[in-house]
Amino acid sequence: MSGTIPPIPPPFGASSGNPGSPNVNRVDTMPTTTDPINTTTITNKVRFLVFLNGLEPYLMKTLEDGPFVPMSSLSTSDNPLPKRQNQWSNTESHLANQDIRLKSIIISYLPNDVMKSVIKCKTAKDMWNDLILAHEGPSDTRDTKIAALRLKFNAFKSL
Repeated sequence: MSGTIPPIPPPFGASSGNPGSPNVNRVDTMPTTTDPINTTTITNKVRFLVFLNGLEPYLMKTLEDGPFVPMSSLSTSDNPLPKRQNQWSNTESHLANQDIRLKSIIISYLPNDVMKSVIKCKTAKDMWNDLILAHEGPSDTRDTKIAALRLKFNAFKSL
């Protein structure tokens, strides 16, 4: 191994050439794709879900089903009666607080402008659904975008 130290690379998004020569080893910081589906949003969603599952698997259940509400032994399917908070066991209290914890985790990962739009939601499930709707669109729109991409790919493959 030689005793020379390699040069420090320029910061991400900066040009390593001289300032007068445009597009020399230039890295664009803005995406230039015109794909109808934002793959970064989908990747971040999957990454966040894997993080939640690793943190505590019950958080995923809270995200899908909504907050846990301890029910009284007198409740029926026709007449659900939640327990008063002073009657909750330690386990029930822990599970009921998972929604608050999940809301805190979601808000901590959002930029301020996005956070302001979802902070008003009552539950983490509502917050998550609003984020999915805002960034991916309704499921039928997403399915249409995927079908359009498949058509474009097949047309490209046939060329």
